[in-house]
Amino acid sequence: MRRGRPSKLSQEEWEAVCYCLCLGMSTSALARRLGIAKSTISERLSAQVKTIKHAAIELLRAEFSEQIRDEPPSEQAWLTGMNEVLIAYACAEMRRRHGRRQGRHSEP
Repeated sequence: MRRGRPSKLSQEEWEAVCYCLCLGMSTSALARRLGIAKSTISERLSAQVKTIKHAAIELLRAEFSEQIRDEPPSEQAWLTGMNEVLIAYACAEMRRRHGRRQGRHSEP
């Protein structure tokens, strides 16, 4: 249950915010357009984004396992290990890019 002051935005407006973010619109631009703080968007969606990312990774793992099920066990183990390396790299790259967008430069 949500606590505190009621949201300035309706559920439909929050869905539109999610859609605009998926299309690449910046959180800052959306906040300005809607007359709300950027942190309001970030706080509202941060838990949802983590859940979505976790679900997407698990879906990728399940699909990958299905694709390699006919391979010999030793090959499955090697392919699964490589898949985990790629997932870890992709997650690190997303964190690095997110940090750069926020003005923090983790790498030169």
